[in-house]
Amino acid sequence: MYARGEVEQPGSIVTVIFAVVVTATSLTYIAPQIITITKSAAAADELFRIVDRKSAIDSLSTIGLIPEECIGTIETQNVQFAYPSRPDTKVLKGLNLNIPARKTTALVGASGLGKSTIVGLLERWTIFDNVAYGLVGTQHAEATYEEKIALVKEACKDAYTHEFIQNLSKQYDTQIDEATSALDPKSERIVQSALDDISVGRTTIIIAHKLSTVQKADNIAVMSAGRIIEQGTHQELIT
Repeated sequence: MYARGEVEQPGSIVTVIFAVVVTATSLTYIAPQIITITKSAAAADELFRIVDRKSAIDSLSTIGLIPEECIGTIETQNVQFAYPSRPDTKVLKGLNLNIPARKTTALVGASGLGKSTIVGLLERWTIFDNVAYGLVGTQHAEATYEEKIALVKEACKDAYTHEFIQNLSKQYDTQIDEATSALDPKSERIVQSALDDISVGRTTIIIAHKLSTVQKADNIAVMSAGRIIEQGTHQELIT
């Protein structure tokens, strides 16, 4: 092209060649990322469907029967349960459990035996058509949203956590799990003492692996293979 006079400066040819090389190299690097972005977009679509899903339970609804008194006893009868994603693997196999009213019951056992599943079913984290619930009621059923928030804050003050929560970036919108799993011994004693105090006169369920956390419970239920194999106080279970 330079010899035919189509290009006046040889540097222009070098510039074009360099631009082509850089473009080709960039496309080589971009191609795998496009594939990754495509896969991520598909995964994000599923994630956003879950995030945007509306709960089948409206906790603020005033429709339905509101019992005048809540006794607090919790009982399960022959509960057979498997998650929809693993229908052939039963997590709970004929579970019969009685949690006395206004007492502290500890669920103990190895990981993956269904302790959290029991709490999830009681709290209705997920709605299952084949699980029947019988409710006795709650004294705060008619409380307004603001009154319920005030109750939560009052409970946190009793547990010595209100000031700590107020210093968090999301304050009471913060989600936490395993309240005593990563605490130093001194902090764990403070939290455990607060939990012991506010559990008095309330139906309380504890899931823990530490002996110090469960040995003071009024009732200890030992799980194995999706069933309750032993139940009683700490002293009764060790004798």
